[in-house]
Amino acid sequence: MNLSRIISGQMYFYFDVAYCGMRQELTFDEDIDGRILKEALLKTQKVHPYIKWTIEEKNGEFFYKDTDTDVTLIEGDKDIVLGTDEFDGHLIGFVYYGNKLRMVLYHGLSDGVSSKRIMETLLYHYYSIKDGCEYKSDNILVKEAFEGCEYYAEPYEKDIPPFTKNDGPLDDPSEDEIFRFSQHEAVDTTSYVQCIRITDKAFMSFVKENETSPAAAFAVLISQTIQKMYPGNKKQIKINVPVNLRNVLGVTYTFRNTTGDVAIYYDPDKLMQLDIKDQCKSMRQRLKEKMAPDNLLSVAKSQVDFLNMTAGLNGYDARYDMYSSIPLPPSDSIFISYIGKLNADSYEKHITDVSIVSGARDGIVFNIYDCGGDFFLTCMKKGSLKDFSDAFCKHLKTYGLEANTMPEKKIKLNYVALRERLSLKGKRLYD
Repeated sequence: MNLSRIISGQMYFYFDVAYCGMRQELTFDEDIDGRILKEALLKTQKVHPYIKWTIEEKNGEFFYKDTDTDVTLIEGDKDIVLGTDEFDGHLIGFVYYGNKLRMVLYHGLSDGVSSKRIMETLLYHYYSIKDGCEYKSDNILVKEAFEGCEYYAEPYEKDIPPFTKNDGPLDDPSEDEIFRFSQHEAVDTTSYVQCIRITDKAFMSFVKENETSPAAAFAVLISQTIQKMYPGNKKQIKINVPVNLRNVLGVTYTFRNTTGDVAIYYDPDKLMQLDIKDQCKSMRQRLKEKMAPDNLLSVAKSQVDFLNMTAGLNGYDARYDMYSSIPLPPSDSIFISYIGKLNADSYEKHITDVSIVSGARDGIVFNIYDCGGDFFLTCMKKGSLKDFSDAFCKHLKTYGLEANTMPEKKIKLNYVALRERLSLKGKRLYD
């Protein structure tokens, strides 16, 4: 295919901190058949050809480029260093060993929505081949891509549709009114990950009883846990939530980065006085307001305005220097990425564990996946998670919810060595 310029998501190619590989790892109930997995991946790359793409840079602009090689697949518990010649410059790769399947990807290629779709297509083909049947493909992308199809659509290539700007007073608290874990803990630059598992049936019963949504329910339960840990806290808990902008921009099936963040706040002075149902309903209403079409278009417009501001800079070095001068924003209290339910037929029962590991922050990052009868919360933080996890599981019991935790581990995210391959300057921040 012809070179395809990157507009949405281009900022990932200028920030040093963005050059790390994320991991999505699934555990099956039996060892993986490598021959079938390879066949399934070849079918998957016909639907998602970008899993074998790389990047080319011209005058500071970045373009997707087909490598004309098959997607990376290796056996064994090994590291994939994305972007290197060893792996054909690919920005996504797959590793399998025993009953583990790991997808390693660079956020400059795709976002959480797109990566979930890739995995759903792969699992569909894997189990269809393995079991010799044609499973249902409801809400799973199985149609092969073709030149110019919607899978490739650039979200910001067209004008943002008209929307009504919200001119109401801003209710966001100031930065010094936000709860920060760093104000209550010793500074620790080591990143940790810990996984928490909650039964899907029990949690969804809790959600329905309290007239809320999974993301809003988690926001309330996590915020309540923080208040239990720090009962004297009067500051608001900032909950950042990534939102999918595809539908409002008319590019429902694009693989490109098409997400933005919205923030909702848990005010302990007001909400802790309410019962659990009213707290959950309140947070759900706030999230619905933030996810209204006009607000999502406003989020997209702010991203386009920023991209237009940088468009006048000539060359990679000028843009890199500009991005490097931008100070990192203060951390959120918590970041909740609700990936949603895995779209799959009955073979979903064979997936016994899921973890999605991304970069840690001073606040806690939660990547939440609903799969195989459980909600899997992958929690990441700079500094130990154990105190929070223990308090969270104890708090869940007050609502009749049981949770299982895995031991916390230090995170090691691999550097994506794409700039070295392209002879571009930048700092290496990961091993």
